[in-house]
Amino acid sequence: MKDRIFTICDNLSRTGVSPTAEKVRAELGGGSFSTISPIIKQWRDSLSKAEPAPEIPAAAQTAVNQATALIWKIATEHQAEAINAVRQECARIEHEAIAERDEALKEISFLEERLKTSEEQIKSLLAKDTARANEANALELQIHKQQLALDSTVNQNIELKSEIKDLRKLAATAQNEASKLEGMLEVFTKTKTSASAKKTTKNTTQP
Repeated sequence: MKDRIFTICDNLSRTGVSPTAEKVRAELGGGSFSTISPIIKQWRDSLSKAEPAPEIPAAAQTAVNQATALIWKIATEHQAEAINAVRQECARIEHEAIAERDEALKEISFLEERLKTSEEQIKSLLAKDTARANEANALELQIHKQQLALDSTVNQNIELKSEIKDLRKLAATAQNEASKLEGMLEVFTKTKTSASAKKTTKNTTQP
């Protein structure tokens, strides 16, 4: 890992690019900054030990200082613009987020009202279903009672029919007995009448 990072740092330095942990990590294709950064520092230390930096002339140092100041000024202004742009973007995102939040809260409130209405409708329907179930149970009980009464009436009718049949048999028997008695009475009456007539005739013929 150390040799690869040193090689990458050498290649970046030869192309005029200052090695950073992010650039080295990109070349490596992965790795943690906590591992890469110390190795880059070792590479820089090895360069300072191997090649001592020559002294910079005063004019060059002055030019470097002026250039550094100009670059710093430009960087600061650019940074201020970038910060302002970031702030504006953050404000825009925050505004959109607040608007989305408010819209979501409105939607939640609307859905809660619909849920409340649905729950009330469900309660009402359940109450109606309970009332209908109670009515159905009452009707079923009433039908059961009526069925029992009907069964009792049917049984009574069967018993009455049986009694009527028995009474008709008794009536027929009594009618037969009455007919026999009537015949016997008629015979008895005729016999008695005949006997009386004979007695009267006998009495009439005697001197």
